[in-house]
Amino acid sequence: MYKSLLVILGILSVLILHKVYTYYYTPIEINLHEILRLQSNETYEGYWIKVDENNISVLNKYSISCPQTDFPKENLILSFGREMKSLSYKRGEKLVYNDFKGFVVYKKKLTPHTIYLYKITKIDVNMDELSKTDGSSIEE
Repeated sequence: MYKSLLVILGILSVLILHKVYTYYYTPIEINLHEILRLQSNETYEGYWIKVDENNISVLNKYSISCPQTDFPKENLILSFGREMKSLSYKRGEKLVYNDFKGFVVYKKKLTPHTIYLYKITKIDVNMDELSKTDGSSIEE
């Protein structure tokens, strides 16, 4: 009976650990709504930034007028040089400043003189500033 109890406890432990791992490390897709494509004289190789009420002035740097955005409920994403196919995050991967680390899949075609503007639901997701390509990939 003691061995049976240990086996049952072992199985339950494995199941609980699996559920916890799945909860924190399963990618969660973010719906991207493209609202603008802007041609630029600059050349970009593919990176992105989140725009929220704290850094909205970054739009001025690229001569983009702010579209109507409900910042308590929405964020904007600027993608430079590549169109985004998808953006996701994992609950268990947070950055130093407490945003979720974003994982981007870019479309294959490089568009080095284009800036894409997307609207997303308010989620504190960002790229890892230490490595602009970290967490990103290109569709095959």
